[in-house]
Amino acid sequence: MISAILIGAGARGMDAYGAYALRHPEKLKFVAVAEPNEARRSAMRPFNPSLISKYEREESELDVGGADCAN
Repeated sequence: MISAILIGAGARGMDAYGAYALRHPEKLKFVAVAEPNEARRSAMRPFNPSLISKYEREESELDVGGADCAN
């Protein structure tokens, strides 16, 4: 399984990567999302109820430990 940080939960993040994650939870799990729009951040909750949602911190402060990739 790949654990990922989603940078931007817009059309590509939700409709492409998100849809894939829902269809294949054994292959992809989001552990964090960086998105300025609160509604879009909240929409990511079905992908992982314990999702870390950060936007207001500096990029260097985003510590999710163990993520395999960021996209």
